Formats: sequence, structure tokens, C-alpha cells
Amino acid sequence: MSEFENLKEGVLDLYNSDLKFLFVLFFCLVAYFIIKSITPFFLRLSVLSFKDSKENSHVRKRINTLSVLIDTTSWIIILIYFIFFVLQELSIDVEPVLLGAGILTFPLAFGSQSLVKDVIAGIFIILENQYNLGDWIKVDKYEGKVVDISFRRTILQSAGGARHIIPNGQIAVVTNNTNSFSILNLDIPVKVNQDFNKAHKIIDKEIQKIAKDKNFKELFIETPQNKGVNEIQNNAAIVRIWAKVKTGGKIKIKRELSDRIINEFSKKKIELPGKTVN
Repeated sequence: MSEFENLKEGVLDLYNSDLKFLFVLFFCLVAYFIIKSITPFFLRLSVLSFKDSKENSHVRKRINTLSVLIDTTSWIIILIYFIFFVLQELSIDVEPVLLGAGILTFPLAFGSQSLVKDVIAGIFIILENQYNLGDWIKVDKYEGKVVDISFRRTILQSAGGARHIIPNGQIAVVTNNTNSFSILNLDIPVKVNQDFNKAHKIIDKEIQKIAKDKNFKELFIETPQNKGVNEIQNNAAIVRIWAKVKTGGKIKIKRELSDRIINEFSKKKIELPGKTVN
């Protein structure tokens, strides 16, 4: 008898033993974790071969989105299989359960129309590649980064951190701003009696640092530039920073870069208008 046949008999013996319940539970968990582990690899192969291009941020977002949906779907299927297995092991006739579920379908159908609408809309969103995890989109009056997506709903996180949970069935028009750009003009006021060479060095250093920061570099389309003094207002010289950025990253970059420059000014004793640095 070959080793394969011995292994096969051993598995069958275990399946037919008192440990059958634990065996099936272990099998379901292993099956799920295998699917979860290999899905990104095969998706990467299929997406790259279909697009006939190298992996980029869009491809990674697409792979992550499909992986989440496949993981969720496979988990639901495995869970349903395990529930029916338990019912059979408890000698509960499955047919009446299915019949009862079928009867309940009629009254529930009227209350679940919106759910069905959400799921169908979600399927088309995924199939048509309207947006993926990490994309910056606008739906009606809500705008933000897609932080989670399922067949039923989409979750957006705005620039201010608020989360908007939107049922897919309510998404009539969606604007994907991921590949669009905005022009960022950040004005930094500096007192006219300060050391402008030092101020410019600080600004140049900080825009170079943020352009290389892993949390911000993908938001830049073109490297930010120090345009020098743009105008004089009262007791302040306005230094302008220009950058071409992705639409969704404009507010985030503006806040972060302003904070960094102001903190460095404070450390190096560069005064802002109306404020004295001690």
C-alpha cells in the first residue's frame, strides 16, 4: 500500500471517528487561510497579465480591493457549509430548515429590497472598477478616501477624519479624483526683519523632507517648489510654496507642511507676524 493510500485511509478514519466535528472545523479554517494567503498572489498575476503593465499604486489598490471581497465571500460560504454540517451531525433535517427559509423569503423580500439593491450596485462597482481601496472619491455631498468597501456599502474618510458610511444602492454618481490633480499654493508669512536666508533654508528643507516622506510622497504629482517672496503685507513677507498634488491630498499636505515649517521656525527663532519667538 502506497504512502498516499495510507494517508487517505488515515484521513477517512479520522473523519469517521468521534473527532469528526473538530476535523471539519480544522478543515474549514485551513481552507479559509489558504484562500486568504494565495488570493493576492493569483490576483497580482491575473491583473498584471490583463493590464500588460508593471505593478503600480492603482494595481495594488485593485488587488487589495478584490482580495477583501474574495476573503469575505469565501468566509461566508465556508461558514454556511459548517452550519449545515453541524445541523446534520445533530440529526436535524435540513430540508424543513430550507423550506422554512424559503417561506420566510416572501415577507422578508419586501423589507430587503434596499439590501438587494445595495448588493447589485456593489457588484457593478467592483466589476466596472469604478473605485478601489485608497481612492479619493466624491459621492453626492460626501468626499473622502475609500477606507473600506463591500458588496453592500462603501466607507469614506474625509480629510477631517470623519467617516461616511454609504450604501452602494444610494450611489448614483461617483467622481473619482484619484488621478486628478490640484495646485497647492501655501503662503508662509515671515516678519520682514528676520533672516530670510535662514527662513528659505528651513522651507526648502521641509518641502524636500515631506516630498520623500512615505506617508505623503504618493500624494505629490510634481515636486513642491519654494517660489520665494510673493508679496508684502503690512509687516510680513509672504513666501509661497507651490506644488502639483493629487486632489485628495491637498488639505492633508497643506496642514502637515504648515505645522512642520512653523515648528522649525520656532526652533530656529524665526518670528511670524504678530508673534514673538522666545
